[in-house]
Amino acid sequence: MGGYFVTVLLSLAGCACAYPDSFLSNWMGHLGPVLANQTLLELTLPGTHDTMTYDLSTTISDGGVDDHDWLASLLHQFGHLGGIGDFIKKQAQTQALTVLQQLDNGIRFLDFRIMLTGGQWRALHMLETNQQAVTYLREIRTWLDAHPSEVVVIWLSKHGSPCKNGTDQYPSVPPSAKQAFWKEIQGIFSGLLVNTTESSLSHTSISALVLRNHRVMIFASDFEEFTGGNAVQAFDGCLIDNPLSMSSVANLSLNEDLKTFAGFSSRRAADRAHGQFLLESMANSPPRSAIEAAAKMEFVPGATSGIKDCAMAFHIPGMTQWCPERLLDVSQLTNYYKQSTLDAAYAAGFEFPNAIYIDAVAPGGLIRTGAQPLSVTNKSQICDIYRWTSCMTHAPSCSEGWSPSGESAHLNCYDSDGSKHGACALAWQDHFKCCRDRDGKHADSAFAYVDTLLAVNVRRACVNAKPAVRQQCSSLATMLAARRAQFPRTLWDDAATGRLHDWPKQGGAVYV
Repeated sequence: MGGYFVTVLLSLAGCACAYPDSFLSNWMGHLGPVLANQTLLELTLPGTHDTMTYDLSTTISDGGVDDHDWLASLLHQFGHLGGIGDFIKKQAQTQALTVLQQLDNGIRFLDFRIMLTGGQWRALHMLETNQQAVTYLREIRTWLDAHPSEVVVIWLSKHGSPCKNGTDQYPSVPPSAKQAFWKEIQGIFSGLLVNTTESSLSHTSISALVLRNHRVMIFASDFEEFTGGNAVQAFDGCLIDNPLSMSSVANLSLNEDLKTFAGFSSRRAADRAHGQFLLESMANSPPRSAIEAAAKMEFVPGATSGIKDCAMAFHIPGMTQWCPERLLDVSQLTNYYKQSTLDAAYAAGFEFPNAIYIDAVAPGGLIRTGAQPLSVTNKSQICDIYRWTSCMTHAPSCSEGWSPSGESAHLNCYDSDGSKHGACALAWQDHFKCCRDRDGKHADSAFAYVDTLLAVNVRRACVNAKPAVRQQCSSLATMLAARRAQFPRTLWDDAATGRLHDWPKQGGAVYV
C-alpha cells in the first residue's frame, strides 16, 4: 500500500450485533470435539487487515510513508496542520471494531503493524495510533486469560512485508530498540507464547497447544534483528506466504478469484511441507485517481467537479456520481463483491488458506457490504448520494425519494455528482441538502464471514472423522449452516454506489 499513501500525500502537496451469545468469542472451544486434533496449518483463521486502524490518531507515523522516510518525518511534525491528518485518517482506517471486539467476534489472526515513532512503539497505518502498542497487546493478553480455549496468531511487521529486514522493514530503527520491544512483548505474553522446541505449526494439535498454554503464535518480520534470532518463542515472518492474488476492486474478476481458491489445496500442501503459513488478503485499495480526487474534494474549492472521473475509475457500470470518501467506503464496496467469492468457494468445496484478512469486519463476525460506513456511528440517515435545492426561504420536505438532512448553505455547494449551486441572491434564502432515501435500504447489509470460515474448518476436519465424532460433525455443521443462513450472500442493484446483482460478467456469463 506504499504507493497508495504516496498518492495521498503527493496529491495534497499538489449494527446490529447478531449473536449476543459467547459462541464466536470461544469458537475454538465450542468446535473442540471436531477441531481438537487439527493443527494450525490445517485450520483457516478469520483475520482482520490492518487490525489496529480503529484507533488511529491524526499524526503521521515515522516511517509511515513507504519509501519516503523524509516525507514521513516532515509530516510527523507538521501533518496536523490544515486538516491533513484528518483527511488521511479517512484514507487509512480499515476497521471500526476494537481489537477486543474483533476477538469477541471470532477473529483469530491479527495483522498488527508497528513502528517506533516519536520514541515509542505504536501501531500504524500511515498514521500512528493514539495508544502505544503495548497497551493493545496487554488488552489481547487480558482477553486470552479470559478465554482459555482460544489460540491467537499475531503477525508483527511495519507494513505487511513478510521478509523485509533491517531498515527496509523498520526505517531508522536500531536492532537494540527492536529487541528491547521484543522483551516487552515476551513479558506481556509470559506463559502464553509458543515454545517451538515443544510445539510446531504443522504437527501440534490445537488441543495440545491449549493444554501446554502455547496460545500466542507470533510471526515476527525482520526476525533476526527484532527477536535477536529467538526461534523458541516466535516464528520468522518469512514463513508467511502472502500471495496477494485476489482481484482489485477497480478490476474485479470473480472467476479469477475462484481460480485462486481452486489452487489453495496444492499451495497449502506445499507450504505445509516447508512449515509455511498461507495467508490471503481480501482487502483492497482504491484506484490512485480516486485518492487524488478525494484529496482535491477535501481541500480544493470546486473540485467536486471531478467526482465523475473518480467514480468511473472503479469501472463499475452506472457508478458515475459517487466518489468514496473513506477507505472504509471502498472496503465495504469490495466486500459486496468478495462475499460472492467466499460463498461460491465454500459452495464449490474449494480449500481455503490458513488465514484470510479482510477489511470492515462488523459485529457478529460479519463483513459490512452495505453503504453505511462502519466508522459513522449516527445511522439515522445515510447521505452518500445527495443534492441541494435551489435558493429557498424555508427548508423543503424534498422531492419524492429524498429526505432533508438538516443542512443548509448560502453559496457554493455541490451535489454528490459535482453539480454546482452558486450564491443565493437574497440574504434570507439558502440551499437545503436532500439525501437519497434509497441509501438506507441496504445500509448495514452484511455477510457471515467468520461463520463461513468456521464451516470450512468443520467440513475439512470431518472428512475423515472417526465414528465417535461423526454425530458432533453433523450437529456442528447444521448449527453453522443455520448461522450462515441468517446473513447469506445478499445482492441488490444500486449502481450509484457500485452495487450490482449481475456484474461482473465473465466470458459472457454472469458470475453467480
